[in-house]
Amino acid sequence: MRGRLVHTGNVELQAGLNELALPLKSVRNGMYIFKLTGNDISGTVKVLKN
Repeated sequence: MRGRLVHTGNVELQAGLNELALPLKSVRNGMYIFKLTGNDISGTVKVLKN
């Protein structure tokens, strides 16, 4: 895994369940780790594009 940044952005979310479309058309096949951070919350999501 190389660990280079491929996308960054900011979104406004509402309280509760939110859905976010990720811009994956321009990235090559492989495994990506998305780091999500907010005011008092953070998490990571692994995504496999093939």
